[in-house]
Amino acid sequence: MIVALVVAATSLFRIEGADVWWHARTGRWIWENGAIPTEDPFSHTAAGPWTYTDALAQLLFYAIHSVAGPEGLVLLKAAIVLALALVVHRLAATRPAAAAVALALFGLASHFRFVVKPHLFSYLLFALLLLLVRQVEETGRTRRLAWIPVVLAIWGNLHRGGAIALATLGLVGVAWALDPE
Repeated sequence: MIVALVVAATSLFRIEGADVWWHARTGRWIWENGAIPTEDPFSHTAAGPWTYTDALAQLLFYAIHSVAGPEGLVLLKAAIVLALALVVHRLAATRPAAAAVALALFGLASHFRFVVKPHLFSYLLFALLLLLVRQVEETGRTRRLAWIPVVLAIWGNLHRGGAIALATLGLVGVAWALDPE
């Protein structure tokens, strides 16, 4: 638990990268226009049709920035990193020493990716999906699988990384078919 707090605390320092402002501004555009853009409204070099999937994350970034400024975005990042660290800790909880080492390595290896961007949600939701599958395996409570469509719907609107979930679930299905226990 202490390692999870340390990992989260290291993400409290600053906003890195300029993309966060584009994401927050796009969230504002979505809010003001009541629609999802079909072209990048802020770039003259990106004309043409736009495949777009991060609207929910951008609305969230805009809302937090308009209420709490850049500090709010840093706190959001730290909260997501803390939640992710706690899920990683929970996934490795059967061996506390191994969990602490895994969490420390996770924090070191991933720290440069902890920026205010929609992909942060993919990290967290992927870990939550793995935790959900593990809980079903450990408890046999298959009713928990009913949460998968909810996770996929939220994930698909936060970040395009939600496509990873389908591949992961396919692999889990194959693994379960090969090992009926």
